[in-house]
Amino acid sequence: MRNRIASVLFLSALAASCSQDKPSPPAATAAAAPLRKAPDFTLRDHQGKTVSLKDFSPGRIVVLVWLNWRSPVCQRHLERENFQWLYDYYTSDDVAWLGINSTPDATPQENAAAVETHNLEFPILDDRRGDVARLYGARTTPHLFVVNAKGEIAYQGAFDDDPTGEKDLDSVNYVEEAIENLLAEEPVERPVSQPYGDAISIRPGAP
Repeated sequence: MRNRIASVLFLSALAASCSQDKPSPPAATAAAAPLRKAPDFTLRDHQGKTVSLKDFSPGRIVVLVWLNWRSPVCQRHLERENFQWLYDYYTSDDVAWLGINSTPDATPQENAAAVETHNLEFPILDDRRGDVARLYGARTTPHLFVVNAKGEIAYQGAFDDDPTGEKDLDSVNYVEEAIENLLAEEPVERPVSQPYGDAISIRPGAP
C-alpha cells in the first residue's frame, strides 16, 4: 500500500512539474504604433512667398527634403537630378515637394540661385533659424520626410540605400517605395531608415 501511495504521489508531482515547464502561449502581436502628426510650419520660399505645410496637407502626399548647397552628398544627388526626377515622376499623382534649407548663414538669394542652377521646380524654404529642423528632428542633408494624405509622417530617413553613391541605378529608393505604398493606400513597409549626409548645424536664436 505504501509503495502504491508513493507511486501516485510521484506521478502527481511529475505531472505538475511538466505542466510548469510548458511554454506560455505567445503574447498577442502589439498593434503598430500610431503615426506622428506632421507639425505645421510657415516659412518663406526662395521667391519670398509665404508657404505653410497646411497649404498642402492634409489632402496630398508631401515630401520634405532638407538641403544644403555646400553639402557634397546633396551636390551628388542634385547633379544626378535624383530629387527633381522623383518630383517629375509623381507630378501626375499630385505629390508635393518642399525643400528646406536650415543652414544658419544661407540666404534666399543663395536658395534662388541653386533653384536655377539645378533646375528645381519645387520651392526651397528658408529655415535659417533652424526652427523647423528642430521641430522635425532633421539631422542631415539630405534628410527626407514623407507626409501622407492624412497629414501624418509615414516615412523619415535617407533618400536611398546608397550613402557612398557607388550603387547609383542599383540603389533602393526609399522615398519612391514610401510614395508607392501610399498611392496604393497601403502601410509604408519601411517607415524609418538611417539618414546619411552632412550634419545640419543649427544656430540657436534668430539670425
